[in-house]
Amino acid sequence: MRNAEQVLISATLNTADMVTPLNEGVTPSWFREYRNEWTFIAARYKKTRTTPSARTFKLKFPKFKLLTADDMDYAIGEMRSYHTKQSLMLLMDDAVQAIEGGRDVTDLVQNMYRGLVDLTGEVAGQTNEAELISGWRASYTDALIRAKKRNRGATMGIPTGYPTLDLVTGGYNPGEYWVFGARLGQGKTWALIRSAVAALEDGKTVQYHALEQTKTQLGMRFAPFLSSRFNPTGEVFKTSDIQHGTVDVIGYRKFLQVLEGKAKGRLILDDTPRRKLTSLMLSAKIERNKPDMVIVDYLGLMNSSPGDWTMVAALSADMKEMATTYGIPMLVANQLNRTAGIGVKSAGPEALAGADAIGQDADGVVTLKRESKRTSSMYLAKYRHGEDGNRWMMHFDPNNGIFDEISEDKAMDLRDQDDAA
Repeated sequence: MRNAEQVLISATLNTADMVTPLNEGVTPSWFREYRNEWTFIAARYKKTRTTPSARTFKLKFPKFKLLTADDMDYAIGEMRSYHTKQSLMLLMDDAVQAIEGGRDVTDLVQNMYRGLVDLTGEVAGQTNEAELISGWRASYTDALIRAKKRNRGATMGIPTGYPTLDLVTGGYNPGEYWVFGARLGQGKTWALIRSAVAALEDGKTVQYHALEQTKTQLGMRFAPFLSSRFNPTGEVFKTSDIQHGTVDVIGYRKFLQVLEGKAKGRLILDDTPRRKLTSLMLSAKIERNKPDMVIVDYLGLMNSSPGDWTMVAALSADMKEMATTYGIPMLVANQLNRTAGIGVKSAGPEALAGADAIGQDADGVVTLKRESKRTSSMYLAKYRHGEDGNRWMMHFDPNNGIFDEISEDKAMDLRDQDDAA
């Protein structure tokens, strides 16, 4: 069997074509036995924009056996397959050594995941890179679809549940990574639930990872929001009533039956315990469930040690990469620093706890702040693809399925009532 490295080098010299290998992502790192030879060809091409002649090459490497290969597509395909197999073997060898050396299994899985992600990008070659004209065509098609949706009054992406945010962003768009930040007890989970319900109302499949709660507990939180929107009787099933066993059991059962037939979307709840959910596990679940949107509540409780902000930053990068890879919005909650919001009306992305990288990775950052018992404010601290700095008020009464945007005047009335109570 002919050596794949030898075939590609021969095809490159015989056809004097260095453009195709470069466009396909071939680099010296792909070579093991003949790396010096390929580096010589690449250096000559970089300097002169031509490949060396066969005679010049043989003078430099007299022991190299030049083949008659001239099918560049075949040569690159063989080389890609060879490189993939060699890289996989190296990954497995590293894994075996790590296991025998007593390394932490969690770190091992994360390192293997990143190695596989990098390898996947190399194997894919340039398939993700649109040519200029086809890229423009795709952009035009997307713009046309969005214009038609706007004319119908529809949200262009997945509805966020927040009219002000929809107006600025057009909804959560494919490939976007969103971070919702707030101090402890300020309403991060409710904000994510509100977005999940909006997506369900739009017929979307939502994959929700609750790292602080069981599926049963999260289901109780969803109950008032879903019943206030889908229950034909208008009865709202409060979280507190379900928890205390005082809920109308017969009515609740009937509502769930109605919900199964009436809800257009699909909600997938996952309660993998804190510190156990890895990026690799999350990616596998996305592959299996094919969701339209993924929510993680919250980032710092994924596979990281408390206070390990380097790992949290790496997880954040993984979230952005998954959003791009799968072409879906990824939403995560994250804590704000203890000093966040002190002396300012709304906290910015720099207030995200743990690492500047989180704010840098994110396409959008929304921060929350409780203003009174029944009011909250939300602030678009960052939006990579448009204008940010918008602030809006929310009526906060999640027990009754209410987390809805309201006017400043309405918020002031509620605050006055709360203060007087």
